Amino acid sequence: MNAAPLMEKARILKKRLTAAWGRSLHPETGMICLRPFYYMNISGNGLVYPCCPGLVNMPLGTVSYKRTFESIWNGPAARIFRKTMLSTRLDGVCVRKSCPFFLNGLLPRQTGKGLDMTRTAPGLFPDGLMDDGAVMSAIRSAASTLDYTPRFIGLACDRRCNLSCASCRSINVTRLSKEESAYLDKVTEYLHEAGPNLLELEALGSGEVFYSPFTLSLLRSMDRKDFPRLKTHIVTNGQLFTQAMWESLGPGRGFINRVDVSVDAATKSTYEAIRIGGSWERLTKNLEFISSLRISKEIGFFALNFVISARNFTEIPLFLDMAKNLGADQVVMTLLHNWGKAMRYEFEKEAVHFPQHPLHGEFLKTLQKAREQSPNVLLGFSVKKDK
Repeated sequence: MNAAPLMEKARILKKRLTAAWGRSLHPETGMICLRPFYYMNISGNGLVYPCCPGLVNMPLGTVSYKRTFESIWNGPAARIFRKTMLSTRLDGVCVRKSCPFFLNGLLPRQTGKGLDMTRTAPGLFPDGLMDDGAVMSAIRSAASTLDYTPRFIGLACDRRCNLSCASCRSINVTRLSKEESAYLDKVTEYLHEAGPNLLELEALGSGEVFYSPFTLSLLRSMDRKDFPRLKTHIVTNGQLFTQAMWESLGPGRGFINRVDVSVDAATKSTYEAIRIGGSWERLTKNLEFISSLRISKEIGFFALNFVISARNFTEIPLFLDMAKNLGADQVVMTLLHNWGKAMRYEFEKEAVHFPQHPLHGEFLKTLQKAREQSPNVLLGFSVKKDK
């Protein structure tokens, strides 16, 4: 047997044991994350997570010809996550320094009377979750094994994209291998299995939703008979989000509730240097169209995303003005992540959030002003005042 899979299994097992032990070592936070009770993120290479992959310390497992999605949904790692969430010792499994909901105190809080939901973030839970008897019963009874399918599935399993953004990838990914294509067929089967009770579907955290034949086909083929409760949340770079594309979705348009557009700039020169292959003129035209969908209530939520780097942080105030003019409900700001060889950036040079970076002081001042400028900014990191 190849040693690589064995090493990976050993690494995951070690993380599970560390997380289980960590429940007794980490302090209680008073906050509870409910995601492991309703959420599944299907990533590349068969990896499955109970949250965004960058926000947790380990996957739930890997789907293969021997392991189904369902067996992972109730596997050992999933049970550890659920027990840890209920203990409020989130450090055991979460990368709390990167979770915008934890950092901003926007998670449910544990009280003697149950869960206090008054400070939770808008849009944190899929519509209908709090009225879902099976999910609420599992949380109240502290169940770690669930007798229902996920209510929210995030798709990050197709990396095909029309752009090759500097912070994300070093090459264009336009094709899939036979193995990857076969895996997407398996994902489609599971979506239909979970469909009757699926509340929210997020696509596409790893590529471009309107470039991927997989997600385009999925959106265009959706039928209320298969997904009676579903609302869709799409993440896009906006380049292909034209009125013609929107109309081509047919009845699938009726499923789309939330649209997040990843932009990372507020000027043409910066945008086209970061979002390689993108056109600023095309983007701004499409953003106006998406804004019109929000105004007409054809979609229910509109957000703009901004990954901060040394080359774009000075544009944050202008970006917030742009978001306000477009009527965006939220601006989500995150720090540059080190994807290693997969990115075009020299990470150390662009990671302005590091204290040793020469522009770090200016970066902190810009962020403080941003928080004062707009109440709709959700930061995926903590901000300390520059001394």
